[in-house]
Amino acid sequence: MPAYLTKFLPFLRWFPYSGTTLQYRLYYYGMGQYSEAMQYFEKVMDYTRSGKIPYATLMIGNCQAAMGNKAAAVETYQKVISGFPTSPAAEKARAKLGKM
Repeated sequence: MPAYLTKFLPFLRWFPYSGTTLQYRLYYYGMGQYSEAMQYFEKVMDYTRSGKIPYATLMIGNCQAAMGNKAAAVETYQKVISGFPTSPAAEKARAKLGKM
């Protein structure tokens, strides 16, 4: 992990749903470090009141797909659609399923 990112770790623990936290999670995804990204997106599920759960779930599916686990990705996209049917994340999940 780059040294400058380690400075964000305490911030992530104190404010798990800030915009910076989301950017930090997307950093791993953008760098192709899907396993690490998925671990951070899964932490969102610990906060049941977060409005980021649909998006984080979608991103978990994207990580699974990128790692070649199509079956898990399909299941995760279906969870987004069934759990959050009117969300923008569900719309994206439907599009991802259409391309698989």
